[in-house]
Amino acid sequence: MERKLLELMQDVQTAGFWTADGERIITRITADSRQVVPGSLFVCIRGRHTDGHALAAEALRMGAAAVVCERALDLPEAVLVPDTREALVRLFAAWYGHPERRLRLVGVTGTNGKTTVSATIHHLLGRAGYRAGLIGTVSNRIGEQPFGADRTTPEPEELYALLAENVRAGCSFVVMECSSQALDQKRLAGLWFERMIFTNLSQDHLDYHPTLEDYYRAKRSAFFQCDRAVVNLDDPIAGRLLGEIPCGALTCSAGQARADFTAQTIERTADAVRFVLTGAGTIGRIEYPMPGAFSVLNAMEAAVCCLSLGIPMEAIERAMPGFPGVPGRMERLDRGEGCRVICDYAHTPDGLEQLLRTYRPLVKGKLWLLFGCGGDRDRAKRPLMGRTAARYADRIVLTSDNPRTEDPMRILEEVLAGIAGSGVSCQVIPDRLEAIKWVLDHARKDDIILLAGKGHERSQLLGDRTVAFDERAIVRRLLQEKGKG
Repeated sequence: MERKLLELMQDVQTAGFWTADGERIITRITADSRQVVPGSLFVCIRGRHTDGHALAAEALRMGAAAVVCERALDLPEAVLVPDTREALVRLFAAWYGHPERRLRLVGVTGTNGKTTVSATIHHLLGRAGYRAGLIGTVSNRIGEQPFGADRTTPEPEELYALLAENVRAGCSFVVMECSSQALDQKRLAGLWFERMIFTNLSQDHLDYHPTLEDYYRAKRSAFFQCDRAVVNLDDPIAGRLLGEIPCGALTCSAGQARADFTAQTIERTADAVRFVLTGAGTIGRIEYPMPGAFSVLNAMEAAVCCLSLGIPMEAIERAMPGFPGVPGRMERLDRGEGCRVICDYAHTPDGLEQLLRTYRPLVKGKLWLLFGCGGDRDRAKRPLMGRTAARYADRIVLTSDNPRTEDPMRILEEVLAGIAGSGVSCQVIPDRLEAIKWVLDHARKDDIILLAGKGHERSQLLGDRTVAFDERAIVRRLLQEKGKG
């Protein structure tokens, strides 16, 4: 694939300084100097540890056709722009022929629930007869065909390649998880969403965002590039968000009559929620095969989004019970013999509390919780998660969860600070495999085991190594060996 520089720069704002030849042929776009080949367009990105501007001259010596920069460089073949991160996104949009302009985009942002809500919307669109794509944490999909996913919201090149594949496959919709990091790094610049869903906001990613306020502002920015919002009115930040965004909004609530859509006559079981969805002159009886109070709001937001896109309530009622769930999201791993074993991605204080509150009323024996906290990430949430665990669980097993470059025991000691003095039994087993074996050996028939933190992940990050570790497969194998799976 080749493009002229001037063609790629059509939608990129420039800052007046341009020494590059607009007729130069570009053979690839990159912000990584190691990937520069003759004909490349090198975009200078300021990172946390390196600044691409310091590598611009070397990129030209390696054969780059031009460089895009934020500050004037005494170099030939340079283009000055106000923001190279935004420029990079718009360059890839042009490189792939602007696939975003031929798709109807739906975004989902928030701390918890993004993956489940986006997957539910994708399911409802598919059952309503639309071919739709999905971009998110667990997997990317084109129609029903899954592809691997490395991060919640891909980097610009991968994102536009995926959007282009969706266009080629005949998709009319793409549903996308929008992470705070992607929004802050302007990976979604230039995209326009028909709908943007806000699930909730709680403490997370404070290793990246300086403060919770910065985290909120990153999330809020998504609502400046959409036609209409769908907002969880039951979240404490919802009122502020609604007062600060420019787009119209539809609100959902499990208990506030002032919301545009409400859930009434809610029933919860160990495997599902049922409720009556009312609003905008319509009534629907929803059965959603995911347990927990928060599942009511997840189902509501997905349903209201699809209703506002023109899908009839009757179609939503028919499709919702068939939602297959998401790997590693309240996923049951046992087959009904012995104790119940649930795997979930909960890795924030709020996510952990919602998981525990879901299963606390359902347990006949003991409620076990096995979890840890990630290394090189927000340390402040560790004792908070410990306190949450002690508030709801009968038995706690602390173990590793992607310790990265930190000492696993140091992480667990910080979690233990939140458990200390609670009187709850707590076992510390840093090796996650040994911890799983231990809890499966000690739990009894009427107990429920919650494995939190890893969810769909298939590896552990230990130091500078990535080690294969598929918790779901491991547990199923161990249960089978015990004759319980």
